[in-house]
Amino acid sequence: MRALAPLLLLASAAFAGSDDALILSKDIPSSLRVGERRRISITVQNTGSSEWTHALGYKLGSQAPQDNTDWGTSRVELKPGEHVPPGGRKTFSFEIVAPAVPGIRPIGWRMLREYVDWFGASMRSSVSIRPAHDAPSTAGGPDGLQADMNTLSDETTLRLQRLEALNKTYFALGDPREVSVERDRLRSEILEHRQRLDQVRTGFDQAAPGLEPFRDRTLLLQERAARALDLDDQDYAAALEAREEPVRALKRRVTAGLGVLLLLAFLAAAFLLIRRLRRMHGAAQPHLDAGPPHPQITSSQAPLALPAVVGKAYRLEKRLGMDPFGLFYSGVELPAGRPVFARQLRREIRASGADLEALLAEARMATTFNHPNIVRIRAAVQEGGEAFLVFEATSAQTLNRILEGGQPLEFEASKALLRQIASALDFAHSRRLLHRDLKPSCVWVLPDRAVRVADFGISHLARLAVAKSARSEAWGSDPYMAPEHEQGWLTEQSDIYSLGVIAYRILTGKLPFAGPDFSAQKREMSVVFASQQVPSLPDSVDQALTRALHADPAKRWKSASEFVQALG
Repeated sequence: MRALAPLLLLASAAFAGSDDALILSKDIPSSLRVGERRRISITVQNTGSSEWTHALGYKLGSQAPQDNTDWGTSRVELKPGEHVPPGGRKTFSFEIVAPAVPGIRPIGWRMLREYVDWFGASMRSSVSIRPAHDAPSTAGGPDGLQADMNTLSDETTLRLQRLEALNKTYFALGDPREVSVERDRLRSEILEHRQRLDQVRTGFDQAAPGLEPFRDRTLLLQERAARALDLDDQDYAAALEAREEPVRALKRRVTAGLGVLLLLAFLAAAFLLIRRLRRMHGAAQPHLDAGPPHPQITSSQAPLALPAVVGKAYRLEKRLGMDPFGLFYSGVELPAGRPVFARQLRREIRASGADLEALLAEARMATTFNHPNIVRIRAAVQEGGEAFLVFEATSAQTLNRILEGGQPLEFEASKALLRQIASALDFAHSRRLLHRDLKPSCVWVLPDRAVRVADFGISHLARLAVAKSARSEAWGSDPYMAPEHEQGWLTEQSDIYSLGVIAYRILTGKLPFAGPDFSAQKREMSVVFASQQVPSLPDSVDQALTRALHADPAKRWKSASEFVQALG
């Protein structure tokens, strides 16, 4: 009879209604100690037309099994005789056990009907796993305090991300007070962490008063927390008001919608009129060839009148082009006349407030770096409503341009390039700076095959600012980014993952993931061995790449140089 269960469930599914589910709330800790047990709960609503019962195989599970591998549970079933009708709710409450290795671990849940299908919305979170016993804050002097500050910053960031995700459910719920318990807990933990950050930062300032960039980053996080709490208060109050006065809220939406429709109608009429006038003008004027086209300049990016002096020390003389984050210029440093490049940041980034401040803080930290494989940033300038990044000028082409033909590079030449990229990463990591957006377009290759890595931390923050302005996703489906980018939790291993993707492309001429769903392919680690693409590659390459591209950051290489050395 047990062997017939899958057939019976499939047969019953053929005559059943539709299955769908919505995760209303979850009570999952932001951090646990190694081996700690904790009872968690997830509330799910049946939004389909089928009734959920134990006999029909309805349960809560993980569609990506590796998400829950080390948590001590994989499926949570309904009790015998229990049923959840359409529109009904079910709170699954069960115990998890924290993994044995510290780090950031994913945990994910989704409804399923055993042997039939997964359905409904999925819930994925990340939990910080701390050592079983924390060392005293002052045991390591400034290094110990800095480690404490890092841990507090990471845990505060995770709680802020959860509060921001919870914030988005207030208007979707019938009553936002349904998540008030989780909301109150998160707010309390954020406030507690802000106080602890302030205490540790004060001790750190006394022990090492000269490390301003690190201190600035912590202050920015505290400011972000304050803004997030204020915004959460406003949205929660607005959701309550919308619930209590639905008619008034509906009228506001209808009025706004009519305004948008009228505006669209006006713009459409104006567009038709302008096009008609242009056609009339085009008939009277011959077309003049203006020569090679320049990069398109959007309305948000007005070029400078050249020559122009910025920061009282850099004269910009020629516009070179544009990338997604701003205009590029060449110029000289005054009075020495040393050649420089400069990027004029686009308006969305300049108007991004805290994101701009974080970007400039990262850039100023990078000005202190002096490494042969890192593009030297000369200055971060903010004046007259504009913002500029000035960096050394080199005669180089990007690695992306070199790889455009789709052909692999010779093995020894590949390792020579990768060793230099790894050296740059290890140097930055030793100074607690991540790249966070490493890809071939950030790698400059000079004529003598020397390598310079550009945009440490900067490209990531600029992308985030532009995405927020456009109300779009910051990450998109970039094949070079580590899977944990989706949770916003990044470590040195995230950069090593990106280096692994670059190494795979250099050695094979192809990307390890075919796309378009890079996220799923990365989580499933569905990578063709490099030696199958290029049979002459040694087995050590497959082993090194498999570890570098592991979905779990804790299982990747500890350093970039260690990874490159393992290639063979």
